Amino acid sequence: MSSDPPPNSGDRVQPYRPHAVVVLTSEDLGREIRARRKALRLTQDEIALDAGITRQRLGELERGKSGIHLEVALRVCKSLGLRIRVGDLS
Repeated sequence: MSSDPPPNSGDRVQPYRPHAVVVLTSEDLGREIRARRKALRLTQDEIALDAGITRQRLGELERGKSGIHLEVALRVCKSLGLRIRVGDLS
């Protein structure tokens, strides 16, 4: 039995496919965090609770608000099973 929503159900979430993304801005990171959360069909409340932050803070992170502490972003990524790699921009 498939867990996919029926056609025309209004749920247009695309399946999350693991991929490498170059993140250059807070907006880039927020977009990836939101895509992963939605692909996992998790709510902001669920991820915020797991990461030890408020839902409002998670919303700010997903919207790419600048000034979010790196530690917060790393905890959210860990909660979503995302990994961050650092390398040359070449």
